[in-house]
Amino acid sequence: MGRDGFTRAATIHSELFAVKNGRTAWDSRTVLMVDEAAMIDTKLMAQVTTFAHAARAKLILVGDDRQLSSIDRGGMFAVLKDRHGAAELSEVRRQTKSDDRRAAELMAEGNFHDALARYEAKGGIKWTRTQEEAQAALVRKWAADTKADPSKTRFVFAYTNDDVDKINHAIRNVRQERGELGEDHDFATSRGKEAFAAGDRIQIVGTDKQRGLLNGHAGTITNIEDTIIHMQLDGRAARAIAFDAKEFKAFRHGYAGTIYKGQGRTLDQTYLYHSEHWRAAASYVALTRHRDTAEVFVARNTAPDLKELARQMARVDNRKAASHYFQAGDSKSGEAASQSAARTGLERAGSEPDSFEADLAEAERAAAMQELSERRDREGPATDGRSIEGVTKRSRDRGGGRSL
Repeated sequence: MGRDGFTRAATIHSELFAVKNGRTAWDSRTVLMVDEAAMIDTKLMAQVTTFAHAARAKLILVGDDRQLSSIDRGGMFAVLKDRHGAAELSEVRRQTKSDDRRAAELMAEGNFHDALARYEAKGGIKWTRTQEEAQAALVRKWAADTKADPSKTRFVFAYTNDDVDKINHAIRNVRQERGELGEDHDFATSRGKEAFAAGDRIQIVGTDKQRGLLNGHAGTITNIEDTIIHMQLDGRAARAIAFDAKEFKAFRHGYAGTIYKGQGRTLDQTYLYHSEHWRAAASYVALTRHRDTAEVFVARNTAPDLKELARQMARVDNRKAASHYFQAGDSKSGEAASQSAARTGLERAGSEPDSFEADLAEAERAAAMQELSERRDREGPATDGRSIEGVTKRSRDRGGGRSL
């Protein structure tokens, strides 16, 4: 976001830390834009909304609740969107081809069958008999594409870390056979012993701010000196950084990755290695990261035909906030309440000026309930009469109960 012209860009954790410690202050002239807001867990959402409300700052949440949600308990973005309404961007801009743009729209509507039928019609789905054959076909296609045009950006999406490791090793073998990598250096990483060389693609999977390393960073190794790895980060700035692999071990090869490494990225070509684990949010993200082409590699012993493939890729992990299923003063519950909120959100926001305060209190209460649950997990059932109200008050006193 900083490269895109924003005066100041920071992670939510670092910004909240600065606010809590008096290093920065929000006021009525502050505009806070939170990108990928659907990925924020309940605790963080409670803190952001609490501080923004107290400062009378303007808070803009930008996200897509059809994409990946938070790893921890979350779902409040969808609740706030349904309760209060939202502006929606409906024009697909990333994909360069009209049929790919239409496929993205169909997936956004939940129609994976027709979206995948468009890929099938132009040969974008590669069928094999077994998972091993699907993986081998993907690696061969990657090898052919990179040989034909090495300048394009490419990435392989797999659902599990085991599949990511296998594909990374297979693609790296292709590059070694071509003579595109330097001398191997063995390092003990967080995922075991691995060989790296100058020219390798590398991704950072942990954070060390003192060294300038952030989870999700990706780039190319430019040089290795003893245990020091020099790399050039992706992006327009192409920043060069270095780290000591003896002290920082959270890195892996960067030819393939899980879908959480893809959200927010734009690439020329993408490859999706299908397995029985894929779900709607991950599938939607993986098939909308490309500008030019996206291809899906499928084993028929996992998905025998297009209909079954669409069913598997459209499965939903219904990890919603509890408040998504209940509205105070409303006898409805479940999806009916959510749909009613979606229809009436804008009207309610205008006619009920205190609705934000009610939702803020609800977010704080949800965070407090999570805190109490975690405390019980650690200490066992409470026997001293502690109540959720007491936890809620303490959460409010310290900005939502999270120390950053």
